[in-house]
Amino acid sequence: MWNTPLGADGTPYAFIEAMRDELEESRIGWSEAHGGFWIVGGYDEAVQVFGDSDSFSNVQVTLPQYETGGNKLMMSEHDEPEHKKYRSLVAPAFLAQSGRELERASPRGDQPAHRWLH
Repeated sequence: MWNTPLGADGTPYAFIEAMRDELEESRIGWSEAHGGFWIVGGYDEAVQVFGDSDSFSNVQVTLPQYETGGNKLMMSEHDEPEHKKYRSLVAPAFLAQSGRELERASPRGDQPAHRWLH
């Protein structure tokens, strides 16, 4: 269970900023906690990590790690070329045309989501 410290404003931002500041030298770090995971402390570094699938794997993306019997939980847990295969299957649903079709098909598709809650 997560126990992220909350600041006086009720958010974890101070804690997250402190973690990022600890990575000031390289902005990419490794933690042995929860079976091991990478910590990335900046946008440019995240772009670097996402573009380097030879060094950084997507195979385990949940913390803490869940026992799945060897099954991958989601598409994002696949490295290339498997990820590209699955991404090509779902990509059409995220095209602008698909979104417009969904809005037309839904009686509430043209209303902001907060209106659905009333």
